[in-house]
Amino acid sequence: MEYKDMEDYVNIQMEKWKTYGCTTMCDGWTDSTKLSIINFMVYSKGSTTFLKFVDPFDRIKDNKYIYGLLKDVIKEVGDANVVQIVTNNGSAFVKPWKLLMKN
Repeated sequence: MEYKDMEDYVNIQMEKWKTYGCTTMCDGWTDSTKLSIINFMVYSKGSTTFLKFVDPFDRIKDNKYIYGLLKDVIKEVGDANVVQIVTNNGSAFVKPWKLLMKN
């Protein structure tokens, strides 16, 4: 698949987010060498789109950092489009999720 084809596909998916709403998902993992990544994906109308990943190499993955990432992703996806958020159940993800629900 060419870059332009993928870009067109993602744009079609983004239109679905506006029409049907979407689920924003994030999952963090750490490998055996203690390297971490956090993946962000968006699901809508039968398709999942990889949005981005964050390499928190020089950051502490605490709840304030995760909260900021989630807020940025929701803004990127469009807060009116987000129907639900699914996160990792690690403690660094639970508190930010609760803070987002209050706002």
